[in-house]
Amino acid sequence: MTETMGQARNARVMQNVAVPMRDGVPLMTTIFLPLAPAESGYPAVLVRTAYNRAGFGPGEFTERGLTLVVQDCRGRYGSEGDFVPFVNETRDGEDTLAWLAAQPWCNGRIGMFGDSYLAATQFAVGASGVPGLCALNPRFMAGDIWRQAYYCDGAFGLGLT
Repeated sequence: MTETMGQARNARVMQNVAVPMRDGVPLMTTIFLPLAPAESGYPAVLVRTAYNRAGFGPGEFTERGLTLVVQDCRGRYGSEGDFVPFVNETRDGEDTLAWLAAQPWCNGRIGMFGDSYLAATQFAVGASGVPGLCALNPRFMAGDIWRQAYYCDGAFGLGLT
């Protein structure tokens, strides 16, 4: 995929941005930037998803002066590598946050949000101490994914596997 720059109704859009992880695996990312220029960059909202970044748009984020950054998790949709649920999310999340904070259009203040697996990607980096991570909004996630999602009452569940 080739990185492209375009414009949506209320945002400048960078599509197919390959964000390199520490092991060299690129994770495909879409970036929605506000139309109005900012001298010191914008705060960013990061969503890391296993469900396809193509379903996201700028919504009200860019209208409110925020950059929305949506990334396919390792091995999902546009991203390379192998998808192994929850295994790479801490490392890949830390690498993505560091990359994001270093971008000239980011002012270094980053939040995250999302439900389900998107919430799990937040929990994976929440205690990592990555500079700039200011807010998490994990709106829905099982409290114990192994007992409540993968091993219900001790039996391995195929529903999420």
